[in-house]
Amino acid sequence: MPPIVALPISLYVSGRRVVLVGAGRGATERLERLRAAEAEVVHVDPADYRPELVRSAFAVIANDDDDQLNRRVAADARAAGALAYAH
Repeated sequence: MPPIVALPISLYVSGRRVVLVGAGRGATERLERLRAAEAEVVHVDPADYRPELVRSAFAVIANDDDDQLNRRVAADARAAGALAYAH
């Protein structure tokens, strides 16, 4: 697989529903930034994740140590028409 080239972007999420799936320090940092940006944040513990949780989200962030879960969350987000980011 060729290397992934990242494209940094900024999203204005104020008042928009953003689902964050993950636990740990990385997820906590993202949660704090999303709240500071006044996003309507839904923080989901990885053990409680279900695909229907990403419906009607503007963006979905998968930030967990489980790469397989991150890929699944991103795929569910894309299928629901949301922007998807998996770390």
